[in-house]
Amino acid sequence: MRKGYIRTIPFQDMSNFIELVNKNNSLNNLAGNIQAMSYIIENSGEIFKPLLEKYSNEGNVEAMISLASIFPDFALKKSFFNSFLARAYLKSNRPEDLLSELEARSNKKNRLFSITAFHELLKFPHLEDRVVELAKSYLNTSSFDLPLTVVWSHYFSSEQYEKAYEISKVTPIPVDKVDAVIFRRVQEGENIELGKRYVEFVSCRDYKDRVKERAYGMLLDLLVLKQMHDEAVNLVMDAKSKNVNLEKHYQSTLSTLKSSLERENKPVPFSLDVSNDS
Repeated sequence: MRKGYIRTIPFQDMSNFIELVNKNNSLNNLAGNIQAMSYIIENSGEIFKPLLEKYSNEGNVEAMISLASIFPDFALKKSFFNSFLARAYLKSNRPEDLLSELEARSNKKNRLFSITAFHELLKFPHLEDRVVELAKSYLNTSSFDLPLTVVWSHYFSSEQYEKAYEISKVTPIPVDKVDAVIFRRVQEGENIELGKRYVEFVSCRDYKDRVKERAYGMLLDLLVLKQMHDEAVNLVMDAKSKNVNLEKHYQSTLSTLKSSLERENKPVPFSLDVSNDS
């Protein structure tokens, strides 16, 4: 093969070639080809990532582990290898194997972690204690707080509030990294009580303004959708008393609420002025 030819091969063709080589257990031959490896690593997002996605959807853990053996960590990271591997374990119904892999690599530089995987593992009652202990280990050994934050969001969104509050006593919870989980539970289940508990949790803690705005706004959207106008007004006034500005990002919902109150001949105790961009 003449020098430079490899770089003319289309990305998809190269991806198909890697799959064939892997299937034939010939990856060591590929690893010895400096030109090919360089081309693949430089374009890992286009060449490597589609193949990883295919393997993960098939639940082909072994094929992915074989590939990982010949590529450097930075190329794997660039291609979201860990997330795809976690998905492959779950797709192949091997949650316990995934947890064992997570535990084995918890102290390594290229640790295996995925928010989605952690959430999925917590759905298996017989694995819950191990998942929680692993999350605590991440925090204690490397100050990595995201796993325990995921555990907190699992407990909170499933309304196991006491367990969630116990975790919040151990470490500050960066809720902005996991609030989408709670929002989805509130919105899909029209769970007003969960929404109220979340608003209460963030409003009495030192979170950024936007975090509090999102919490109040999420619940406001649901209350207005369900035409619970009096409760919506109370929420708006509570936000105002805590200097949470809803006018900037929730103008449409507030406008809908205002129109509904006017139709019911009720006072509108808030403005739609967005001049204060706090």
